[in-house]
Amino acid sequence: MKAPSPLTLRALRALVYTDLPTTSSRQCLINHTQRHSYASQTPAKRQQQRTSKPAPPPPNTSKPAPPPPVFRPTPSGPDLRKKRDDDEDFTPYPLSRPIGMPNPPQPGENIGLDTRGWREKRDDFHNYEKHLERRARMTKQIAKPYFRDWSNMRFHKGKVFVANERLFRGEHALFFPNFYGRTLEKRAERLQSGDGYGGLGRDTCQAMAGKVSVVSLGGNEWADRQVATWTKENPELEGVLRENGDVAQRVWISYEENWAKWHILNLFGAGNLRKGLSL
Repeated sequence: MKAPSPLTLRALRALVYTDLPTTSSRQCLINHTQRHSYASQTPAKRQQQRTSKPAPPPPNTSKPAPPPPVFRPTPSGPDLRKKRDDDEDFTPYPLSRPIGMPNPPQPGENIGLDTRGWREKRDDFHNYEKHLERRARMTKQIAKPYFRDWSNMRFHKGKVFVANERLFRGEHALFFPNFYGRTLEKRAERLQSGDGYGGLGRDTCQAMAGKVSVVSLGGNEWADRQVATWTKENPELEGVLRENGDVAQRVWISYEENWAKWHILNLFGAGNLRKGLSL
């Protein structure tokens, strides 16, 4: 049989494709076109398409998920403040033991000046045992039930304990600590420089040596009012001090823990303190 001529094939194709091609025929044409276009690309262009970096993903604008809730156990312990700590039935009791320091005070204690050299400071800074000792002291101070005592000060005129009716015996009594500060006496002699007070620094253990001292310790208006309730209007005390001036005396100590207030008091408050004490 003789093969049809090209003219005959074109006529047959025109008769077959009189309508639009179907979906399958269009897919075949598309695939054929794509294969033809890929085949017509040069090797350099195909290598460029392989090495080109893909487009970066779009930025994530969604908010991150919140962290899971942290489990916090309910605090407990003997020092935890409780509702019954504010009970008006609180009654201060006499001291069951003497208060004070176990060792007698010495001049130069609690002076507040660091006399160590730089090498000793460096060794102490790298001493882990000293850091543990300091941490233990701080933990002991923090563990004290401060808020309970502060709440109970609303009752019984601020007293948290009552003084004993009798004195402790000498073998059981403890010592008053040494305080170092600036003297308010106008005629005081400047002893040594470098004490932080221009030579006017004094030790309380030297000021109280050989005498019976009635000490008034304050530092703010509230404390001064408390001290005044015991010493301001007490004619018997004033009479004893006047008659026995050689063995008895009054000592006033203004103690300030805030360093900023201490500097202000040291610069401008000495005159007011001296005026209030009639010195």
